Amino acid sequence: MKTTLSLLVGLLLAAPFSAAAEIPERYTNDNYWTSEHDAPDPDRLTVLPGGHFYGYTETGKFFYQVTVVSSARVRLQKFVIDDAYFYLSPRGVIRAENAREALVEHVRRERAGETFWSPRA
Repeated sequence: MKTTLSLLVGLLLAAPFSAAAEIPERYTNDNYWTSEHDAPDPDRLTVLPGGHFYGYTETGKFFYQVTVVSSARVRLQKFVIDDAYFYLSPRGVIRAENAREALVEHVRRERAGETFWSPRA
């Protein structure tokens, strides 16, 4: 659970925050990585068993993260906010169309000994 929250907090803190900046009406896979992000509201964050959680940002956007695969070798989670989504693993942020593609990328990175914490196009 600590790892899950660390991933979320790390991703959201790595994103630029600005009260004066324009936050999109809806995040999409096309605008998420280039848009300003609002901060999560810590009073509206719910952590569930299994590393799942959901909450709201300070501007009221609903987000959630669920575990897609959890085994001794792989932990893959999906983060969703509005229409934007991406996957997280110990090998970093993975932009993929679905969980299968994300898992393939995780295995590729593992075999190559790579870790990416920056989003890849």
